[in-house]
Amino acid sequence: MAFSRQSRKCFLSICAFLLCCFFTPVLQASTCFKPHVSSVESLQIKKCYREWKDIRKQTRHLKVTQRKLVRFKKSSFFNRRPFQFSHPAIDQKTIYLGVEANRFYAVDLFTLKKRWSFETLGPVESTAAFDDNTVFFGDAKGFLYALSKETGAEVWRRQLDDAIISKPLVADGKIYAFTHSGRLFAISRETGAELWHTDALEKTWGFSIHGLSNPTLFQDMIFVGSSSGLLVAYQKDTGDIRWLRQLGDRREQFFDVDTQSLVADDSLYTATADGGLFRIDPFTGNIMWSHDNAGDGNLSYHEGKLFVTGSGVLSAFDAKTGFLVWQQDFGVSWLGSPVLGNPSFIAVTTTEDEVYFVDRDNGDLLFTRYIPHGAYADPVALENTLYILANKSYLYGYKIEEKKKKWVPLAK
Repeated sequence: MAFSRQSRKCFLSICAFLLCCFFTPVLQASTCFKPHVSSVESLQIKKCYREWKDIRKQTRHLKVTQRKLVRFKKSSFFNRRPFQFSHPAIDQKTIYLGVEANRFYAVDLFTLKKRWSFETLGPVESTAAFDDNTVFFGDAKGFLYALSKETGAEVWRRQLDDAIISKPLVADGKIYAFTHSGRLFAISRETGAELWHTDALEKTWGFSIHGLSNPTLFQDMIFVGSSSGLLVAYQKDTGDIRWLRQLGDRREQFFDVDTQSLVADDSLYTATADGGLFRIDPFTGNIMWSHDNAGDGNLSYHEGKLFVTGSGVLSAFDAKTGFLVWQQDFGVSWLGSPVLGNPSFIAVTTTEDEVYFVDRDNGDLLFTRYIPHGAYADPVALENTLYILANKSYLYGYKIEEKKKKWVPLAK
């Protein structure tokens, strides 16, 4: 009888020990798991929460319908390493874009068919710019093109000194093109004749993470960045330097300024490849505030907020004070630039086969869509549709609709 009682106690002790081992991790996980609706916590979430981050409860719900619209020429038959860098541009219900296979296209958004195509002398990584009935863009062989928007007929072409992979700037009857050599060219809009060009600020321009900085116009100045971490303000009429500022940290592996500067509320905003984010006085070049590890992509601005991506993180900052508003960590190696769309969302692409739709106000992840081979090119939005040039040489359209509340957030 004593043996039976002792065996029973031993058995109960073993059961109690096993139950503790089983429930302890569950209880610990339940204490740290929260619905992924607060993006402010995105970078501080615990490891066990990351395992659950695909389970989200949203107060908003988007319906995103994907359509494969147009297929473009591939750079090779097998296309084993597909990539496209030219960002699509929309003008009057027509989308214009270039591809690596030495082609530039115009696609009618009503019929979803190619209106025309133009064969270039080099891969097209430049984004198109428009003026009246003419579209302007460059290629990797250093040619600047002017084509008729209606027919695709060549108006003129001009070969510059190096690759043109940034977006041309059209202003006051001139085309301003920034080449890989680090020179800014002023070209006649009508004839394509060169008016002047600046000197390169260094012998070797070097490697750029995001391509080349697009020229930005503000009053009588043009701003461009360099692979040496410099931001330069040029006089628009003559190309003379007004001021320059070293922003990138030369001690880092990458420190170039290859994003397009943004002007809002008489302030200049830009980012560097080492993660620096800056608010600058456009007249003097003085730094008004700066952030480390903020982002390295092109910036977007809306109602006093700056949106920037870097190291797989999308961040929102107060443009006036530089305070962090929210952050969303996607856990990927690379994100495209944030693109604003309706209804009140931000879209960002990635090379890891996905496009993310994020709430513009609080950073909540609203929707994720699959894109084969991902996209280096930034999306472009028109009304409630988002257009993306995928690396696999397809143009995708995503129709976004706001639905009634579908999920109820968990109680805090």
